[in-house]
Amino acid sequence: MFGRSTDDRNKQLRDQDSREVVPPRASAPEPPRPEPQLREPAPVVAPPMESKASGEVSAYFGKGSKISGKLNFEGTVRVDGRVDGEIHAKDTLVIGDTAEVMAEIHATSIVVRGTVRGDIHATKKVEIRAPGKLYGNILAPALVIEEGVIFEGTCTMENIGAKAQAQVKPLGRKEEAPASERAPAHTKEAKENVG
Repeated sequence: MFGRSTDDRNKQLRDQDSREVVPPRASAPEPPRPEPQLREPAPVVAPPMESKASGEVSAYFGKGSKISGKLNFEGTVRVDGRVDGEIHAKDTLVIGDTAEVMAEIHATSIVVRGTVRGDIHATKKVEIRAPGKLYGNILAPALVIEEGVIFEGTCTMENIGAKAQAQVKPLGRKEEAPASERAPAHTKEAKENVG
């Protein structure tokens, strides 16, 4: 009364059983895949920090880059990889968060956000920004140290740019200073009046 009859149901089951089962087609065998070759990881290119003076970065060493030796640069440089040796930059040197630098550094301005092991010399300014770590001495006329950094070393605040430009007087006869600039003479009479 409700639904299909038993005969209809049996017929439906027989039709399903009588259907021909077709196996799936066999596909062509896949060619063997070549084994992956090991390569140096490509440097990750992050947006470089720009020089305030020129507006562009002239060199960038990305994360994963490794270089050793004496490096000389004319413009702004950003390092996020590993450098061993010496770095000379005539503009700003930025040591990024992921950088590991073991070098003596000479630059106009230096910003440290990574790890530096070595002495740094700046003619204008050194900035150590978190999470920066500096294990070495600083020679610069200005220094900015942000909270949360590590600095182990000494700092001498001299204007090394002006020091290099100081003129040397030729050797010759000693000139006597004017009387107003001379130190007072200590005579026997002056000592007797003191005591």
